[in-house]
Amino acid sequence: MSSQTFLFGETATRRSVGAFVKHYHTERNHQGLDNELIVPMDRPPDMEAEIETTARLGGLLRSYQHAA
Repeated sequence: MSSQTFLFGETATRRSVGAFVKHYHTERNHQGLDNELIVPMDRPPDMEAEIETTARLGGLLRSYQHAA
């Protein structure tokens, strides 16, 4: 399955890059950091809570976390 995004104009490009940077720094585990986030969470997740999905850029970027 492949996805494509067409960006028209500077505003759309800036919004897309901003969404990617937020995903990269706050939602994606990094192998070079022992699978930790670049920006750590404020508090540990509630392991009993249900899993939520966050989709960015029309579903191209997805992350999963325990509900707050």
